[in-house]
Amino acid sequence: MTKINLGNGFERDYSKYNYYSKQRLYIPSWDEYKEILSKINDNRLLIMIRLPCELGISPYAMVNLKKINFDRDKPRSIFVEKAKSITWKDKKGRKKSRMRSRLIPINSSLYPLLKMFIDTNDSPYIIPKERGDGAMTVQNVIRVYKDNDIPWTPHRGRHFFKSQMRLVLIKKHMYDETVIRWIMGHKPRDSGELYGMDSWDLAVDYVEEVFARRF
Repeated sequence: MTKINLGNGFERDYSKYNYYSKQRLYIPSWDEYKEILSKINDNRLLIMIRLPCELGISPYAMVNLKKINFDRDKPRSIFVEKAKSITWKDKKGRKKSRMRSRLIPINSSLYPLLKMFIDTNDSPYIIPKERGDGAMTVQNVIRVYKDNDIPWTPHRGRHFFKSQMRLVLIKKHMYDETVIRWIMGHKPRDSGELYGMDSWDLAVDYVEEVFARRF
């Protein structure tokens, strides 16, 4: 019988579902995350796992990351230039849409691995296809996860990022939802919510506290 821990003491049997269905529902604990990383010797696979989990980016944003946006505006950072468009309605009910491009801090544990990997390939993309130098697709990444028995999807890695941020920072009385939403590229709740202003140093502190200092 296959059971998945859903948190809060609940477990559910997903043995009747296929492999990918179970992946879609699973978010690892911090110890499970570290254990899986410790068993991987392939830097390319490590990067593909750690970027969503430690930067909070979507699979779509990850496959479109380019080298020119690495350390572009600030040291130890990545600029997410291409992200999915978000749509919302303003107060008058008019639909508005824009790309949530943003600068994200890279924690000091992930940064050396990412820099070394970037320097070893000639592609303009941070994670190129296995053959050629073009961009991967989200389906390519999902297949890599499945082939390597990673028990969560790339998108659930983004949920892992949010859950670890909440778990660690709330305990330390450091949690600021606005900063987390900015890092993750979420749309503003209202026109008065300003993303990124005076928040960079705090965002850097957050990723260091939650990820780098726990490895």
